[in-house]
Amino acid sequence: MTNPHLPHADAPQTPIPSHDLIGLQVEYVAAPAAISLILDWALSGTGGYVVVCNVHQVMLAAQDPEFRKVFEGARLRLPDSMVLQKARTFLHGPPALETLLGSRLTEQLCAKAAARGVAIGLYGAKQSTVSTMSAVLLAASPALKLVHQESPPFRPLTDEEVAASCATIRAAGVQLLFVSMGCPKQETWMARARPLLPDVVMIGVGAAFDTIAGVVPAAPAWVHRSGLEWAYRLSREPRRLFQRYITTSPPFLLRVVSQKLRTTS
Repeated sequence: MTNPHLPHADAPQTPIPSHDLIGLQVEYVAAPAAISLILDWALSGTGGYVVVCNVHQVMLAAQDPEFRKVFEGARLRLPDSMVLQKARTFLHGPPALETLLGSRLTEQLCAKAAARGVAIGLYGAKQSTVSTMSAVLLAASPALKLVHQESPPFRPLTDEEVAASCATIRAAGVQLLFVSMGCPKQETWMARARPLLPDVVMIGVGAAFDTIAGVVPAAPAWVHRSGLEWAYRLSREPRRLFQRYITTSPPFLLRVVSQKLRTTS
């Protein structure tokens, strides 16, 4: 199947291959191609938002009708979880694509954005984290056009606050906005901001700001490739993550098996 969703009627129709994972479409695109696509959208000013998804996001979208609208409203749903990629292979057959952690995706997007002259903005996390991350990104890519940094309050935002932030983001000339607020907060914010930022591409990158700034260590590459990042994160934050994983991972696997049985019977 394909995702023909484009936010502007006059934008070029470029369907992206996708597959049904427990009733939700998740795109099938390699990270380098996704990076080029996102930067193309940013340069062309066609806007939209990108969800970088894992099992938690997919299960939340499957269970919560309001979040499902947010999830399905994304221009691109890009897995950063090998569990999702392996589930896709199990259900539909295509080989599992290499995935990029949110932090690595952010770093690679910024490096390419610097080369292509895309103006970026950062929205989320603590101000100290954003400042440190900015220094890291600029040290790696001195030509990076970093035109906006904002650390919003850690509480529900009013419509007026969202509108004010979006006005500042547009005035700064941001073309690609990285949003780091955690799920579902960042996805919900992007959906709220979408009508106010029609020319800006937004991408929710989870804990990427903390990781790039060195506040939170990233999982080793072999852990991510093996699909065991959930276990690594659980070992580091058992109290916060145990409830999430126990209520999402087993039900997700059961739904995947159920979908396989339905399609093969």
